[in-house]
Amino acid sequence: MIYNPHPDFNPKAIIGKRDDELEDSQSSKCLMALKQKVMETGKGVRQEIGFTRREGTRIYEYKNRDQICKNGPRQKKN
Repeated sequence: MIYNPHPDFNPKAIIGKRDDELEDSQSSKCLMALKQKVMETGKGVRQEIGFTRREGTRIYEYKNRDQICKNGPRQKKN
């Protein structure tokens, strides 16, 4: 889910794409590394990441709860 998307992005056009498919930047690489860390460790993370946009740098807070349990990824409840 995308909260407070920047005007440079059309939320409908970016769904289903990885961060590195949207932008080749150090910030995107950092974001992907954080997500990989959550998948590998099962522990959530919270970190601020700066992305350069046309009007300057914007700071976004990235939060991800643990997504892995003993039996694999959590399943959505119906």
